[in-house]
Amino acid sequence: MAARSVAFSLGCIGRMLPRVLQQQSARAVATAGALPLENTAAGAAASSNPSTSSNSSSASDVKKRILQHALTHVPVHGWSSDALVMGAADAGLPSVAKGIFPRGPAHLVEFFGQKCNDDLRAHIAAKSAEEIHIGHTQHLEDSLIYRINLLQPHSDNWSQAVALMANPANASYGLEIVYNMVDDVLRPMDDENTPPVQQFAKRAALSTVYLAAELHFLQDKSPDLADTHEFIRRRIGDLKTLHSLTESVQKTLPDISPIFNKGVNMLQELLQQRTRR
Repeated sequence: MAARSVAFSLGCIGRMLPRVLQQQSARAVATAGALPLENTAAGAAASSNPSTSSNSSSASDVKKRILQHALTHVPVHGWSSDALVMGAADAGLPSVAKGIFPRGPAHLVEFFGQKCNDDLRAHIAAKSAEEIHIGHTQHLEDSLIYRINLLQPHSDNWSQAVALMANPANASYGLEIVYNMVDDVLRPMDDENTPPVQQFAKRAALSTVYLAAELHFLQDKSPDLADTHEFIRRRIGDLKTLHSLTESVQKTLPDISPIFNKGVNMLQELLQQRTRR
């Protein structure tokens, strides 16, 4: 039953990812043609504050400063516009600076998600290649548990963050964060001889496990998230091996392979863009 559930979820993600990745490619093109800083709200906010240093004159620097400060207000004000306004004030900027975030507090959730991904990437980098090679299952369990634990400081209001990222306007951004995370987890295990379709399926499968674990986390009242940790171990166990799951899904859902092939092409473009940045 668990394998069927994972296979069904994998099929849904397999159908969704190509569309999401196409949106990511379109956003990358749009970003390349973005307006100069002086024509943006970020530029106006930066120029209105004489204390803003020259090395913080770009829009991305201004956004980062606001978001870093805003995160400190999330425990009290949640993932909200109020947190952004207070973050702008702490950064020495006027409240109008929140206008540089067109999707509002969803930007704050993304910023936190990317920060968690950075922390996980450092955690994985500290492992030896031999340690990962010998214990694939342990590596998967440890990585997903580590990533879930990073949400614990915001357990009281994480349901608000999930609701924000479930909005159609934000869903592709949230899925990209999850995909980037599982890509970091699986890349040390990749075999260069593995067909791209299987690599894509592995990432979709692990994304399914993580997203299910995050939903379980929302209701977990056990000490130190023990129930969520056990849930992750069971779901990794249900996969048996990611290779066998891929074969099972391709037999159960034979129409998935063409979608995977389309998605793989878009994934390759996305990964090339990530390499260039």
